[in-house]
Amino acid sequence: VEAHFRDEEQILRASGYPAAMLHERFHQHLLFKGLQLRDQLAGGHAIKSDMILFLVDEIIVGHMVTEDANFIPWIRGD
Repeated sequence: VEAHFRDEEQILRASGYPAAMLHERFHQHLLFKGLQLRDQLAGGHAIKSDMILFLVDEIIVGHMVTEDANFIPWIRGD
């Protein structure tokens, strides 16, 4: 996820996407939340399904499908 975000941020910046900074802050929030959840799992304070739910709901649906979809029309000029 971190590598995906890093690569995506480079593409957004290089393209001049006007919401690039906002998008980067969203990435930072998701990474922070993911690292917290990882630590909770390691400490026995969360279960594997919590991580799966985070990845599916927040990373895939909430970010990739929803937020990343805002970039596509902009880059096409729609």
